[in-house]
Amino acid sequence: MVLVGSAGFVAEQGVTLLAGRPENCTRVEVARNGTWIGAVLLQDRVREDAASALRAFAQAAIRTRLVTGDSAAAAAPVAQAVGLKASDVHAHCLPEDKVKVLEQAGNPSVFVGDGVNDALALAAADCGVAVQGATPPAVATAGVVIASGGVEQVAVAWRHARRTIRVVRQNLAFSMVYNVGVLALAAGGMVTPVAAACAMLASSLSVMLNSGRLLSARSALPRA
Repeated sequence: MVLVGSAGFVAEQGVTLLAGRPENCTRVEVARNGTWIGAVLLQDRVREDAASALRAFAQAAIRTRLVTGDSAAAAAPVAQAVGLKASDVHAHCLPEDKVKVLEQAGNPSVFVGDGVNDALALAAADCGVAVQGATPPAVATAGVVIASGGVEQVAVAWRHARRTIRVVRQNLAFSMVYNVGVLALAAGGMVTPVAAACAMLASSLSVMLNSGRLLSARSALPRA
């Protein structure tokens, strides 16, 4: 029988492990027939644009946390590379632990992940974001799927969402002011039916033109 898992799991099965653990990596123990035969050492590679993306969130007063099932030793260098404080790192998290971190963070909450163990948190977050290469369970439970790139593309999507909300509010405000003004003129008999129809057309065109600015903004966004 082959056992593969954390040191705690393998030790619970009565397997004696080799003393000592390397720093800054995740170690997966392997045992066969009750005898330890080795370990697989895993280490994350930080994407080049990750630090700048997290700085953009920090400048917008958005708190970012690293929530991982990896050990604290493996998570620490990743957090340091992207500019996160030690208090923003939650290591050794099971799927349900990630949900608890979300609940403690308050609303609104966004969770970005790609693994099977992230699916529960992706579903529990106000907005779950699955990045490129995410597993099918993560993609199925996420509300947003990033087709290419990593966390830097999450920052791009966030900026585009803010532009969209701003334009929507502008359109609503303009439409209300415009329509109220035209109605007041029509009630005073100052607008003919033909003029009212033209005014309505002009209102719709102005909303479309203002919304069209999103297309030019989208084309200007950096791509991975």
